Amino acid sequence: MKDLPSAECIDDLELEELNGSPKADYLGLGRRIVFELKSVTKDQTQKVQAYIEQFQDEEWYPLFFGQRDINQVLKYFPDPEDAKRQIITKCSKLVEDYFKKGNKQISSTKRVLTLENAYGVLVILNDSVPILSPDLLAHRARDRLLQSKENGVQRFDSIDMVIVISETHLLRDSNPIILQVEGKNELPEDIAEYLRYVLTAWGHFNGGRIEFLKEDEFEWEEIKEKLQIPRGPVKRHEARSRWYHENPYLRQLTDEKVLEFGARVFELTAPFLLKGGLKAPANATGEMTLAFGDFVSEVNFRGLDMKDFERLVNRGSIDRHLETKFK
Repeated sequence: MKDLPSAECIDDLELEELNGSPKADYLGLGRRIVFELKSVTKDQTQKVQAYIEQFQDEEWYPLFFGQRDINQVLKYFPDPEDAKRQIITKCSKLVEDYFKKGNKQISSTKRVLTLENAYGVLVILNDSVPILSPDLLAHRARDRLLQSKENGVQRFDSIDMVIVISETHLLRDSNPIILQVEGKNELPEDIAEYLRYVLTAWGHFNGGRIEFLKEDEFEWEEIKEKLQIPRGPVKRHEARSRWYHENPYLRQLTDEKVLEFGARVFELTAPFLLKGGLKAPANATGEMTLAFGDFVSEVNFRGLDMKDFERLVNRGSIDRHLETKFK
């Protein structure tokens, strides 16, 4: 925002009127827009994990190893939308706080700078809490934005639009997610166009591009959690997971063939890993172990239920002609 010639950083303004008053972060388009930025920093994982795990003994609950995107778990729930609403409610205090503080900051800034007709935009940036996927944040933001008081007046009356920027998820494996959540009233064309300009500039600043899509123009399955690169020393399984993310050689197989691949690897590996089992060269078992890790990565990417893999192994009906990376 500081690089845009049409934007002003409010903290840089030397105005006595703002001293001690709640204030927003930026002004734009000749002070016709007031921006307030909130960054998601408080992890909500435990809240979501506790809700999800209460169903793990249900017959329909998917079996999986490691971590996977929450939407790849919710799709197995009898009522995914209700489950999503429950999770949103449990995480709602965070968004509620953003709205309360943001509304006060935008309102105070408009009053002090006599910008009564300016439009208020709340920007929610998530670059560190993957469990809060962009659709969850946008859904809750829409509820708050459209909420009215008992007298019918908009509850957060200084916020005209919410922009959710998610760097924890990508669209089609490449582009960060930006969702514009509009209120009851349609924004003037010049205001809407300026916001498009700001978001496009943000994309260029981050070395990427922005796609402006409506919710009904793409499937949420196209949104995937961004691979998190761990800081500091990298463990072997983390390095392999990162390698597979860049070289997903199982991606062209059907779901059934992926499961058959995993079952075949398991069948070849198990005799050498069990106590008192057969001995094999370390490089052979190592290669098979890596292949099984690749299988788990692909399964979690697709959101497959490992109970299907379990049934394949138990009944022994494995495609003997399946090509593997080892023989």
